[in-house]
Amino acid sequence: MKLRNVLSGFQRRWKSMCKYIRGRKEALADFGILKKLELLKEEKDLSRLLSFETIKAKTFYQIQKLMTENNQKEALNLLGSARKKVQEKAWSKIVERYYKDVDEDAFNSFLKKTKKETFFNADILLMRIGLQLVSIGIDSGWEYLKEAGINAESIEQANQKIKAKITNYELRKGKTADVEQKNVDFYEMWGFIQKRGYHVSSELLLPEWIGILKNIKKENGREDSKG
Repeated sequence: MKLRNVLSGFQRRWKSMCKYIRGRKEALADFGILKKLELLKEEKDLSRLLSFETIKAKTFYQIQKLMTENNQKEALNLLGSARKKVQEKAWSKIVERYYKDVDEDAFNSFLKKTKKETFFNADILLMRIGLQLVSIGIDSGWEYLKEAGINAESIEQANQKIKAKITNYELRKGKTADVEQKNVDFYEMWGFIQKRGYHVSSELLLPEWIGILKNIKKENGREDSKG
């Protein structure tokens, strides 16, 4: 009788475990499908926004100006309607191409800034995973928190330190942006270019505009070598 009860209990636990494993596999499969669908939607949304090839030079400088004025929402909406995450991705691609083509020093500065943001985002993810683990009683979460620079004696203290770290980063990021970004007026630059003998439309696309800036840079180089 006892043996039968033991076997019956074992079968119930085994069935329960198999059901749990199947559920986890199905959940992971569904998660993978959802991620693929999300990426496809993101690519579709990106295709509807302005890109490096389609944005006008004056719109590019207008967005930069709004960014320095901390008017990010209005700035990104000039690219087209999409989720903020998608707009930011589109803008980042445009800025990267612009700096790469126009100014190598500015491009290297941009890469350095992007690298810092990537590392910080990785730390934030590690902090949140650690916090979730310790919240459900898994002690290894404290190691994740320490690895991300959070030393705390309680969940509440860890949560406060994470919020403080995010706030400090955002403040430093804002100050750096104010120092680094120059509030360039497109029409002043356009007027200067006109005086150089380039009779171009103010509706020029950004790649065309960059081509003119490169020509002027080459001309200045030739003039300097003659001098």
